[in-house]
Formats: sequence, structure tokens, C-alpha cells
Amino acid sequence: MAETSRVRKNSVGSGMEGKKADRDAAQQKTFTKWVNTQLKRSKYEPVDDILTCWKTGWKLAQLTVALYGVKMRKLKKVSKLKLKPHYMDNISVAMEMLEKDAEVKTNFLKGEHLWEGDKMMMLGMVWAIILDHAIKGIKFEEDGSSATAKQGLLLWVQKQTKGYRDVDPPGVKNFHTSWKDGMALCALIHKFDPSLVDYDSLDKKNAKENCEKAIKIAEEKLDIPAYVEAADLYDTPKPDEKVVMTYVAEFFHKFGSLGEKQAALRRVNQFIQFQRNIWKLQTDYNKRAQDLLQWADSKIKEYQECNLGETQPEANAKLEALKDYLKNIKPGKAVEKMDIESLYGEIQSTLRINNRAPFTPDEHLAPPDLHSKWQNLQQAEAKYVIMVVVLLSYFQSQDWE
Repeated sequence: MAETSRVRKNSVGSGMEGKKADRDAAQQKTFTKWVNTQLKRSKYEPVDDILTCWKTGWKLAQLTVALYGVKMRKLKKVSKLKLKPHYMDNISVAMEMLEKDAEVKTNFLKGEHLWEGDKMMMLGMVWAIILDHAIKGIKFEEDGSSATAKQGLLLWVQKQTKGYRDVDPPGVKNFHTSWKDGMALCALIHKFDPSLVDYDSLDKKNAKENCEKAIKIAEEKLDIPAYVEAADLYDTPKPDEKVVMTYVAEFFHKFGSLGEKQAALRRVNQFIQFQRNIWKLQTDYNKRAQDLLQWADSKIKEYQECNLGETQPEANAKLEALKDYLKNIKPGKAVEKMDIESLYGEIQSTLRINNRAPFTPDEHLAPPDLHSKWQNLQQAEAKYVIMVVVLLSYFQSQDWE
């Protein structure tokens, strides 16, 4: 009797583990397709495995840029990643881009999870990104009341499929079993373009055929990526909710803008986001250019004053300080100057592509001003070097006498 009980428990446990494995596999497949679609839209290379592709930090950074338009931060090149700390540095930068720059909540995600490729945490991270980017912002109003995200998406589906045979009644109730026979997907497509689906010819008993038809038409005629396969819907007792929501959200974004008011609102939001990103870049440019010019002014003043001291030890100390400056300080400032000029080019290119007026930096902060100030600095340095050498030669000649 006890043995029978143990067998039953083991059987139940194995069944639950099997369902979880199937669910994870479905999510991994759909999430991989979703991630690759976003990467390809921004001309980034796709990934093969969303469990291990985050290890260098680069793919997470690229995905964040592709989705949210944030500025790419500096990461170490993949060829330079030799030890775990090198990888962790990149991962840390990428996570800051996602969590701070894009303001995406990742639910207790840590750098170690990306390093280890923890399946549960990686699927959770991608779902958090999908939820934030593709689903969280969905809003749908009905009868004066409002709903967001999952409820909003479901309400939208219910309204679009209202009255369709074998869909309503009973109505789309969820994001799993309501999609098994493919009728709800076909109804959505028919609602927005009746020429694409002969709805009257469909039979809910032909679940496999319905699902395959809907997914194929959506991809080929509507440019909706096939994040799911037909078997993910019809060939499982309960399709995965996250997988179905990820796919259906694409229909919402494709069709949900019907009506000039909604379309105009989306354009306004995009414009506001564009303006916000450009403003951040322009503000960053002005601040960094001003800081560099102030630093250059201070060095020019120091070298023009030419306070070399009155003794040979003081002159020697000035020479050593000059050597340290030329070796350890100025090269970093030169790199900063090039970065600032590159940022200026990026801003102008982005504005030009989007048919916007060119960026005019604050007064005396344009690249020609930086170049002119840099030349003044080099001239002051050269004169200072000559004065140091002359003074040391003088002291040496006095010693010789």
C-alpha cells in the first residue's frame, strides 16, 4: 500500500516536471524568436541560445538599444574578455543600461545569473523585457472603464472577435485554452482583412489546419513574426500563457492603432521619446565639451604663467610633473575629445536621418571651438617645455662654472 502511494507520488512528480520542461521549451523557443526579431530590426546579429548569449553583456546591451533607443555604453570587446571579472564588468554595464537607462524592472536579476545562464532567471528576464516593451503599455478602454496590460489585451481581443462563430460565444476567456483550435487567430485576421481568410469554411475540429493557416497568413501577409508554431497551440493540453501573449501582442500592435486618434497618439509618443533621447545626447555633449574646455583653459593659464621656481630642484619637479601630465593625463583628455566629437557626429546623423534641424551646441562649445582650444593648449605646452629646458640648462651651466 505504501509502495503504491510512493509510485503515485513519483508519477505525479514526473508529470509536473515534464509539463514544466515543455513550458520552458516553448518559452525558450518563442522568446528566442522575439529577441532575434528585435535585434534584426536594428541590424544586430541574432542569437542562437537565449540562455547563454548574455554572458558577454553585448547582446543585452544591443537589445536594450534596439528596444528603447538608449545610448550604447562602453563595453569591453569580446576578444578582450579572458577572465570572469572581465565578463562581469560587461554584464554590469549592460544591466545598468536595461535597469537604469531603460528603466526596466528585472525582478531580482543579478549578474551571476547571466554569467551562469540560469534558465529560470534568463526566461524571467526576457519575459520582463517583453512585458515592459510589448505588453505593459497596452491600454484599452471599454464603457468608460480602463484596463492595462494582460486585461487590456484580452479586452481588445474579445471586442475584435465578438460574434465570430465558435469564438464568441463562448468568448475568448484567457491566453491558453481559448487559442487551441486556431479559430480566435483566424477571427482576428478576418476582422481586419476579410480577404485573407475564408472564415465560413473553417471548422474548429481542424485545429492543426486552422493554427497553421493563421500563423502562415500573419507572417506572409501581415508581417507578423511567427513567434509560435502551430503545435504550440493545438498539440498541448494548455498552451503557455506567456508564449500566447507574446504572439497576440503583435496583432494588437499591428491592428490596435486603427483610428486616426490612436495612430496620432502613437506618433506623438514616438516623437516625444525621440526628442527626449536627442535632448539627453545634446545635454551630454554640452556638458562634456564645457568640462573639457574648462580643463584646457586651466592648463593654458598654468603654462602661460610659467611658474618654474627659482632653484634647480623646483625646476626638476616641474619637469617631472610635465612628464607625468604628457604620459598619464593628456592622452585621456585626447580620447575624451575624440569621444565628444564622435557624439556630435552621432547627434547630427540621427537628426539628419529623421529630417530634423541640425544641432547647435551652446556658445563656444562647437567642435571647431574644441579644436581651436586644443591647438592653443599645444602651443602653451610647447612654450612651457622650452622654458623648462632653458631654465634647467641655465642651472646646469651655473653648476659647471
